[in-house]
Amino acid sequence: MAGKTTDAYVFWLVYTLLDNKRYMIFYHRYFTFAHEIAHNLVQDHNAEHEFYFSATSQKYVVKLFELI
Repeated sequence: MAGKTTDAYVFWLVYTLLDNKRYMIFYHRYFTFAHEIAHNLVQDHNAEHEFYFSATSQKYVVKLFELI
């Protein structure tokens, strides 16, 4: 994520604004799965990987917040 501040802001929001820390594992797993899904498409950590990781993460993150 070198040079990418938008992803840093997403993680900052997730880790600092949540009142109930027991749900943190869901968010951690969610972004881990999104990262690994991106690796199914692109092997290296490059701009293309970042694109797929971000797209996958952003697609359902609002639904995740609503569920939790």
